[in-house]
Amino acid sequence: MPELPDVELFKRHFDRSALRHRITNAAIHSDRILEHLSSRNFISHLRGHHFEKTRRHGKYLFAELDDHNWVVFHFGMTGRFESFDGEPPRGTQLSLDLDNREHLALVMPRKLGRLDITPDPENYIAGKGLGIDALDRKLTFARFRDLARKHNGAVKCWLMNQASVAGLGNIYTDEVMFQAGMPPDQKLDELDENGLKRLYSKIHEVVETAIKRKANPEQMPGSYLLPRRKEGAECPQCDGTIKKIKACGRTAYYCPHCQPS
Repeated sequence: MPELPDVELFKRHFDRSALRHRITNAAIHSDRILEHLSSRNFISHLRGHHFEKTRRHGKYLFAELDDHNWVVFHFGMTGRFESFDGEPPRGTQLSLDLDNREHLALVMPRKLGRLDITPDPENYIAGKGLGIDALDRKLTFARFRDLARKHNGAVKCWLMNQASVAGLGNIYTDEVMFQAGMPPDQKLDELDENGLKRLYSKIHEVVETAIKRKANPEQMPGSYLLPRRKEGAECPQCDGTIKKIKACGRTAYYCPHCQPS
């Protein structure tokens, strides 16, 4: 599933391609991805209008139209934006034709993402029960610590809970835990102040690095787990071997030597 770094890159692609250009045509290729509106109603909100600005919150992207409504994008398991010429790419669920001759497709082969319209992103975010964005400047260490102290259980589960901190999923929590030297089953209430500071720092480090490296595992630093995130791979930081276990109902990868229990 696209996580915060992926969606931030989708946002930048959308900004380059679609902002301030009139939508000359739009097409929904599957009603299944519409959360509340009919395809006809959804398209009527877009055609003839243009996008003013975007904002991201966790794994959601919001694009404001010139009538002050916002289009909500959630990318599901495999969603992404693609620019195209001619026919839309296979798996396209929404296509936009713009007056700059740009053609933009929302590609979601598995149709697990969602589109919606909202007049107020803040109300939408609250309605979805989303926590603060992982890169929000308001997420100071003090606030992060206070949020953590209200919960028990595994650190990885807490980080993946979008109601706690929005944006991280299974892949990037594995990397955060690896960089912090914490096992996947590390208990939140066992972390002291220094442990929480290390965790907080590594969230920012990992997410910002991933964005700079285009969310491409092969472009991540040599000390990162992502390029070798599979069982039996050599650990990038020691002579150990990467193992996998079940954590929070998902498969987690880690190095027992670098992330001791």
